[in-house]
Parts: sequence; C-alpha cells; structure tokens
Amino acid sequence: MFGKRAVLWAGFARALAEIPAMNTAELSKRWRELSRSYVDGVNDFVARDIATKGESGTQPPEENRAELAGDVLNAVRDANRAEETANLRELFPPATEPFHEYTREGSPIEPILLPDGGIVARVGAPYDENALGVVVIRGAGYERLPTVRAVGRCPNRRYFALAGGDAVTVTDGWGGETVMKLAYPAVSETPLPVTTLAPFPDGKRVLLVSSVGIWVLSDTGAVRLLPEDDDGDAMELSMEHGAMSPDGKWIAAGNQDGKHYLFDAETYTLAAQIGPHGEYPHYALFSTDSQHVALNACHFYAGGTICVATKDVLGMNTDFYEEDSRIRLIEDGARVYAGVARPGEFLLGDAYGYVRGCGITDGLRWRHYIGGTVSGMDISEDGKRLLVGTYAGILADIALDAATTPDPFTIGYGGNHLETRRYLFWDKPTGEMLVW
Repeated sequence: MFGKRAVLWAGFARALAEIPAMNTAELSKRWRELSRSYVDGVNDFVARDIATKGESGTQPPEENRAELAGDVLNAVRDANRAEETANLRELFPPATEPFHEYTREGSPIEPILLPDGGIVARVGAPYDENALGVVVIRGAGYERLPTVRAVGRCPNRRYFALAGGDAVTVTDGWGGETVMKLAYPAVSETPLPVTTLAPFPDGKRVLLVSSVGIWVLSDTGAVRLLPEDDDGDAMELSMEHGAMSPDGKWIAAGNQDGKHYLFDAETYTLAAQIGPHGEYPHYALFSTDSQHVALNACHFYAGGTICVATKDVLGMNTDFYEEDSRIRLIEDGARVYAGVARPGEFLLGDAYGYVRGCGITDGLRWRHYIGGTVSGMDISEDGKRLLVGTYAGILADIALDAATTPDPFTIGYGGNHLETRRYLFWDKPTGEMLVW
C-alpha cells in the first residue's frame, strides 16, 4: 500500500541499545532547556503584545536550537522506523522554527476528520502537479487516493464530495453509497483547479470554489456566483474563497477584487455586499447555528475579521471600513487562511501559524501556535478535537481545553489546549510521513 510505513531497520532497537544512553539523554536535556527558554520568552512577548495592542516591540529570536535540529529530526525518523514513538514528544517537544530548512520544503495540508477518527487530507496546493495529493491517515501510516484531487464534507457531516476524473462524486458517508455525480463547469482550463468543495446538507448540490470561478453544481448544471461578469469564459480569481451556512440557506463568497458577498443559497441571488475591514476579502466562515458569519479581509500578512448576524444581511451594501451597527470587528490583526466554528466561537488560522479563538460577542479569547501559515482546519462534532494543517508541511492534532495545567512547551495565550500528535510531510519526493 503506497505510503504505508514499515520497519526499515529490523535491527534498529538493538543498535539503539548500543548507543551510549547519555547521548540521547544529553540531546533531550539540551533540547528541552532551549525549547523551554524560547517558549517562555515568546509567551511573555505575546501577553505583552495583546495587552499593549501591538506595541510590545520585537519577538524574541530563535537561537541555538537550529544546530540541534538535524540530530533531533534523525531521532524522530529513527523512532518512526522502529515504530517506537510513544515517548518521543516527552524527549523532544515538537517545534517548528528550528526546522526551517525542512519546513520550507513542506506542502500545505487541508484535513477533514473522518467518522472513525481517521483523517483524510489534501497534501499540496491545488495547482501543484507534483503534490502528494489526497491521502487517508490512520495511525502511523497513510494510503494515497491517486484519482481524487479534492475532498469536501457537508455541514452536517453526512455527505462527502470527491473531485476526480470528469465529475464531482457525492457519497452518503465516507466510502458510502454514491448519491450524485455532478459535472464540472464548462471551462477551458482542465483539469479544473479545485480550492474548496462543500456539499449542501441534503447532498444534492455542491459549492465549488476555484481560481477560475465559484459555482454551485447540481444535476441541472452549474450556476456561477463569481465572477459577476457573465460572459461564459473562465476568469482568474485571487484569494478565492467560499463557505456555506450549516442550515444550507446562505453562501458567503469572495476574492480580492470586491467586497464580501452573501448569496441566497436557494435562488443564488446576491443578498448582501459587505465592505471589508481590510484591503482584500480573504476568508468566510459561518457559526455553528448559522446565525452569524465571520468575514476576513487582509493586507499583506495582517487583516481584520468582522462578524455580521445573518438575520441582518438581506439588502446590506456597506463600503470598505464603514462603521455600521450591524458589523462587529471581532479580530484585528490576522490574515485568515482557514477556520472552524464551535458554539459561540470562531477558531481562525492565520498567516503566522496561530489559531485564534474569537468569541462572537467578545472577540479574541486565546491564541495557540503551530507554526507555518495555516492552510486547513477541521473540528470534531463535540468541539474537543482540532486538526490544523500548515504550509510548513505540519498537521497538528489538538485536544481543545484538555490541559489541566498549561503545557510549558506550547506557545500561546489563554486556553489550555494540548497538542497530542503532529504529522510531518517534509519530503515531497519520497512522500515520507513522520509521526511526532
């Protein structure tokens, strides 16, 4: 099975026993000391930065750990080859900054949590012909799905959409019965690059976001929402994004050229044009109860996220940065690339590798750091398990609100979240996946 790791060195355990114990112990001791010092410094900076609203100066630099990174990564690889990773995180608390030499070769990861606890993820950008593609991760191994280019799941978690071949296939459950096969829009660019797939709650339609257009697919054809110019030709979009409300009534969509757009999901009519609180619309996300929508706009690596009640959107047409009683700025600073929601809270993944927990009414509550620009996120139905993929080739599995005391090796502010595992995709040519 492609990608399934095996024990490459049968004699690894014996060889490890022959290495003087102090070598591993000393490496671990030094790594932990340097990691603790760096994390403490950054956490102090983050707390001051929030308290002073960005006037706290410069973040402490990463020092010294880079010279240990190669040896630590070798230890991670050896433990994976021997399938002995149980105490790996204790010996070597995971980090991102010291591994820049490796993370710059990483690929963006967009995960979806499966009903059985496994993970399906796209590893690589939609336009990358050499990307690993869609994989299913279970335990310490993965299986590649070579004919699938993108995967999406509906808001109620029942239906999945898979882009591959000449159609988008909708299944009832993961690996379940095929309920729809929907043709791609008729555009000149093939295969159509797929940024996002989102089946409707009834499984009969699919929202498809692409760099050449945003459509709703159904058995009667494709209806294009954006671009607005209806000349039938594909048009290049930048920062294209789209989201569907859990009740299936609203679609939020946009790209860097224009405002935040909300559409009636039944009639496809434009219901609202909301001026961004940033230069370029970049991301949209609905609350779990469909009562609010979060809309992010960016400028370079910063941005602003506003929140609007869906009951108020019909007929809205506000200008850029316009003050309006219906608009609440819930986060001022993040360029958001991915997000999920849980009751009363949006979890926003930003350009600097942080997940930011923002209350619908009270704004920023906490930050949790992974490293590398966040590329994709998913959350369990009970809101306790969070998956975060980044452009650094890291997929983090996080237990939300699970730490009884703060983890001394976690960078963050507020919230006691505990990373339980991370998967590394740092070697594109071999498709190697490491568990840490």
